[in-house]
Amino acid sequence: MFEFITKFADRLDRITRFFCAMLVAGFFGLMLAGVVLRQVFASGSVILQDLSAYCFAVLVMLSVPVALAANRHVRVDILTRWWSPRANRFLQFLSFWVFLLPVCLLILVQVFPDLIFSWKIREGSGEPEGLGGYFLVKSVLPLAFIFLILQGFVHGYRAKASCKDLSE
Repeated sequence: MFEFITKFADRLDRITRFFCAMLVAGFFGLMLAGVVLRQVFASGSVILQDLSAYCFAVLVMLSVPVALAANRHVRVDILTRWWSPRANRFLQFLSFWVFLLPVCLLILVQVFPDLIFSWKIREGSGEPEGLGGYFLVKSVLPLAFIFLILQGFVHGYRAKASCKDLSE
C-alpha cells in the first residue's frame, strides 16, 4: 500500500512541478508585459496585474509541497547537526505527526468556511474593473495543503524506513 501512495505522491509532485514551472513562465511573461505596457506605451491593465498576482499566489501555494518533496524546505538544524543520522530521520518522521499534520488539518478546517463563502459570492478582485475568479485562486489553498499532507506522510515514512535501514 505504501508503494502505491509513494508512486502517487511522486507522480503528483512531477505534475505539480511542471505546473509550477508553467506558472513561473506565465508570471514572468505577465510581469514583463505589464512593465512594457506601462513604460513604453504609458498604459496599464488592472486585469494583467490581477492575473500576475493570481499566478504568483498559486505558485507560492503549490511550491510548498514541492519543496517538501524535494527536501528543500526550511528546517532548524541547530540541534540536528550533532545528532546521529538515525536520530535525525526519526525526528523527520515524528515531526510529520507532531507538527505538520496537525497544522495542515487546522488550516484546512479553518479555510473551508471562507472558501465556501467565497464560492457563494463568486469573489473577484478587490480592484475596480479587476479580474474575477479570486474564489478559484482560494480553492488552491486546501488543495495545496492536502498535497502537503501527502508529501509529508511520504517524507516521514521514507525517513522511518531509512531509520530501520540504518539500524540493520
